[in-house]
Amino acid sequence: MTNILFVHPNYPGQFKHIIPALRETGEFRLAYISRKRSTPNSEGILIEQYQFEKKPRGSGVHRYLHHTNEAIRESREVSVSANNLISRGFVPDIIVGHTSWGGLMFMRDMFPQARIIGYCELYSSPEYDHATPPGQTVSNDHKAFLRCRNLHGLMQMEAMDIGITPTEYQRQSHPALVQKKLLTVHEGVDTEICAPDPDAAFPIKERGLTLTRSDQVLTYVSRGFEPVRGFFQYMEAVEILCKELPEAHFLFVGGDNVFYSRGAGEKNYREQALEKYQIDRERVHFTGRLTHEGFRKVIQISSAHTYLTRPLFLSWSAVEAMSMAAPIVASDEKLVREFMRHEENALLVDYFNPRQIADSVLRLVNDHTLAQCLGSNARKMVVEHLDIRHTVNRWMEVIREQQKALSKG
Repeated sequence: MTNILFVHPNYPGQFKHIIPALRETGEFRLAYISRKRSTPNSEGILIEQYQFEKKPRGSGVHRYLHHTNEAIRESREVSVSANNLISRGFVPDIIVGHTSWGGLMFMRDMFPQARIIGYCELYSSPEYDHATPPGQTVSNDHKAFLRCRNLHGLMQMEAMDIGITPTEYQRQSHPALVQKKLLTVHEGVDTEICAPDPDAAFPIKERGLTLTRSDQVLTYVSRGFEPVRGFFQYMEAVEILCKELPEAHFLFVGGDNVFYSRGAGEKNYREQALEKYQIDRERVHFTGRLTHEGFRKVIQISSAHTYLTRPLFLSWSAVEAMSMAAPIVASDEKLVREFMRHEENALLVDYFNPRQIADSVLRLVNDHTLAQCLGSNARKMVVEHLDIRHTVNRWMEVIREQQKALSKG
């Protein structure tokens, strides 16, 4: 049997589809190292968890090196967990790990014979920096910060035998010397689960409402309501739409945490937006974080789903919305255009133009034929290229290639 170790702060992370596929073959013994949170549902997998608390910025470390210092601290905990696995009789032949948090930094030293597969997201550089507004000069200080932010990633990429990145946009963000090691393999979408449902309904309990496809439902989904994901631009568009669509309901799925933007300050970004924009609060509903089933119901009843982002990476929710044939308005960014084509499977808009965002939403609401055509084409694209049955097969090919390399010594 081949022993495969997965390393990621969260379980199952980007490996939720490949892990069950490997387990079903009966050819692999699997282990997983993650941060200590809730006990994962991990039948048949050895689990090791470690305690990790982030340190605040500063803490005696130069601010350029904050991320590197955190990665070193975390990688030390991963190393302890790996030693625990050894004591349990598990020595990995193949190690698959996400490079963003540093978990692979010392794996080559601990397991010199293992084949290492790095999961590589986005490489930091001024061109791919979501924090700098368009047209604004990137300071030399910020360039230095971005360069140093890659240090722990580069250490892991040097040690890995091969890397996986989910999109071509993300692969191209890496320097040429790293790109040679990278394969583009999306984590995939379960298109049988993420499918249209004409009978879907979503209850708004506090309002005594149940919304269905017969209602005008405009949707926005983001793990956190924050500037990088176009929250303020969409809220300004909602201010316009509240006036022009008096029967519409607006569903916001997500929370107040900030993941990619600067901190909000005393009031979170949702509270700031509610103070700034005049909206009909009887028809604007913040659902909070939902289960995946709840998220699907929201998208399945959506008359127009808006997805906005600065240069970062494409959210799972956007691709899953495509799979559910939602009519989508999305920001015209390079990372979006890899999957969405204007007037083919989405309407692409200027991220910074709320009027254009609102007009595109109105167009979908008022033209059912267009909305249905765009949604159908979006689903077709995902089914043909991003279905888990395709992407898992590609992942399996990569694993098999590493097995062959092991056998050659």
